[in-house]
Amino acid sequence: MGLSKAQILAADDLPIRKIKVKEWGGEIALRCLSGQEASDWYSAGLEGIPSMCMMIALSAIDDDGERLFENDDVEALGKKNPNALRVVFDAALSLSALDGEADSDAEKN
Repeated sequence: MGLSKAQILAADDLPIRKIKVKEWGGEIALRCLSGQEASDWYSAGLEGIPSMCMMIALSAIDDDGERLFENDDVEALGKKNPNALRVVFDAALSLSALDGEADSDAEKN
């Protein structure tokens, strides 16, 4: 028998990863985006640094698992070190399987 609707909806399927960001002097916790959050990120139609900052705002979490940044913080994040932003952005993309790796793996199968 397959999974029930209740089992699927109750599954804790958004993994968390901590990464070190040397430019910021510590670690940041990232949570995999939900399907809705990923859709919101794509729908925003942002490019470059604003896109990176939106991804970080959506995926960075505090010790309680709550979002660390709000959408209104994207502009302020854009003023941070671009190397740090790239490290966090790349990790967030990978964690949410939005980096193209999942597509590459699917093509191999």
